[in-house]
Amino acid sequence: MHELTDAEATTLGTWQVRVSRALHDVTGCVKTYVAQFAEVEGFAHVHFHVMPRMGNLSQELRGPRVFELLRRPAQQRVATDLVDDIARSLHARLTSSSELSE
Repeated sequence: MHELTDAEATTLGTWQVRVSRALHDVTGCVKTYVAQFAEVEGFAHVHFHVMPRMGNLSQELRGPRVFELLRRPAQQRVATDLVDDIARSLHARLTSSSELSE
């Protein structure tokens, strides 16, 4: 993160807000979690996890514990077709002319 130029940092901040707004609009989440890790060998780039936090998420899974959801059995995860629908809706929201002007 410390190596980003001011212009890159500005763009990053703008995109994180845009994605957060889109997730709220598409999923109805009450919060958006943004996490950045760069610890895995071979990943010298910066990447972020942007996650919608739904209102009914149990207290035990809030904050950084949200990653525990990745350990759930496949039958407890969001269905693939729903994930695809959400992704298409996010894409549409993020590429709409009204979002580009915000």
